[in-house]
Amino acid sequence: MNYVSKSIFNFKGFEVSKVLKNDKEITIYLVPRRKTSLCPKCHKRSKQIYEIGKLRKIRHSRFEGKLTTVLLPKRRFFCPNCQLPFNEKIDWVAPKARTTTNFAEETIHGLKNSSFSAISEMYTTSYQFLSRNLKNFDLNVVWPKGELILGFDEHSYAKRHMMVTVTDLKTRTLLAVLPHYNRQSVENYLNSRPKEELERVIELCFDMKFKQRSTVESFFPEAPTVFDKFHVLSYLASLIDADRKFDAPGIKSYENIRQIMRKPKRALSQKEFNFLKSTFKRHPELKEKWDIYQNIFVGKLRPLF
Repeated sequence: MNYVSKSIFNFKGFEVSKVLKNDKEITIYLVPRRKTSLCPKCHKRSKQIYEIGKLRKIRHSRFEGKLTTVLLPKRRFFCPNCQLPFNEKIDWVAPKARTTTNFAEETIHGLKNSSFSAISEMYTTSYQFLSRNLKNFDLNVVWPKGELILGFDEHSYAKRHMMVTVTDLKTRTLLAVLPHYNRQSVENYLNSRPKEELERVIELCFDMKFKQRSTVESFFPEAPTVFDKFHVLSYLASLIDADRKFDAPGIKSYENIRQIMRKPKRALSQKEFNFLKSTFKRHPELKEKWDIYQNIFVGKLRPLF
């Protein structure tokens, strides 16, 4: 058990007494290694137990596809020097927290590749928990060496609190999650970076509606700006659909033609492909616009039919 504790879970100051496992959860029982604790006021150790409360149940991580929780005793000591009781301090758990620091870090890192709702369901936690920890979480990421292409994106969950992510698109590295979607937050972050790092930025990438674009560009006057491909395609598709209502208002379809025309060619079913082909024979001007959309989609400048 001690080997498992040290090599896998690393519960500083505690030893694993037993592990219980069922279909949904892994429960790890811990016992303290020390018989003393440090007084937070006078910083002297005390071995006088004042009270031992109920076991604390704390979420720690996901292991083997299951939620892992730890159970440990809540001990209060009495300091002879201060003549006051105090709670035992545990380095990897905040005083009143129901999760370990590892749990908070694990969920935040999970947001790199998943949505808030997916991580909330996976870890049986809430948006409020993720949002609160994301605001306070310090990535402390060192910018990659060499030339940098910075991408600034905005994220929200169910139209709630907006945040800004900063990414190096060249190495696909998440550099920062800014707590607020405003000018001050962006300026504070960029002002905190060394001048040497800022000088290595050769390109900027934004969403088409990113509100802090001018603020970011003021830090990199020589770097060219590009828009995210997804947003360019979305904007282009909306323009084509608006023109379609005038160019070919009488088109009848077994499906929503607006959705069919937004698909890449490789995702079309044979029935959808044949429908578009016959439609474009009657409306060649619509085909020309759709070709432009598809060419941008695949990165090739050639007709697709």
